[in-house]
Amino acid sequence: MGQILKGRCSVCEFETRFKYGGGKLNHKTVCMVPAIDNLNREFFNVNYYEHQNTGDFTFYHDEKLKGNDKGMGQLSYSGLKLNAAHNYCPKCESFDFNFGIEMFYD
Repeated sequence: MGQILKGRCSVCEFETRFKYGGGKLNHKTVCMVPAIDNLNREFFNVNYYEHQNTGDFTFYHDEKLKGNDKGMGQLSYSGLKLNAAHNYCPKCESFDFNFGIEMFYD
């Protein structure tokens, strides 16, 4: 099962929706994860398994993109854990980018 997450920055109001996980796709080859493109610092939703060793992206489960979650919890899929709150915002570069589940999908 996968999730549709909404990301929203509480400072600059940057907002996006993205897939997290694989749904009914092959869970051994597809795991959609939010990431920052290391070249232009933009937000992307990419297949972790295809890009984990390329160096092209920093994924939001990496400590570099996590601020202090202040006990707000984590979102987990296949061992990859995202902070629900206080993540790096690609637009204003604060650590006020928050993730919430909008829906689950197969």
